[in-house]
Amino acid sequence: MGIHGENPPLMKTRKKIVMEDARLLLQKLLNEGWQKTNKKC
Repeated sequence: MGIHGENPPLMKTRKKIVMEDARLLLQKLLNEGWQKTNKKC
């Protein structure tokens, strides 16, 4: 998987935000060209 070899990159930090802020951040990222993906279940 890219520069990380066979393993996916590790998440190194976590940040808790309120739901409204999360929705605003998602909308901002989508407006900047990010795309939603399907769940991998």
